[in-house]
Amino acid sequence: MKKNFKNMKAEDVMINPVLCSLITASAKNIAEKLATTKYHGIPIVNEDEELVGIVTEKNILLALTQGKELSSTLADEIMSSPAITAEKQSLLTAIIKVMMKK
Repeated sequence: MKKNFKNMKAEDVMINPVLCSLITASAKNIAEKLATTKYHGIPIVNEDEELVGIVTEKNILLALTQGKELSSTLADEIMSSPAITAEKQSLLTAIIKVMMKK
């Protein structure tokens, strides 16, 4: 049974397991993940697997325009932090409103 979009929740569109990278991953490694998947951002976790930020295509492009060498630039140097999160029961319409503001 198809759900009405207005009633859809984050859990209805979530991918599990989540593809993420460590804070010590190179920007080049993350860019390669973004280029070979359908994702536009990769959550960044620390050694304790706690979410600390996100690297998006925009972060990669900004690093390149700043002349950074992606192979020697670490995730924590270019990530957006803190990452904005939502509970899996959150309505997609509410999430979209937050995304449009941020």
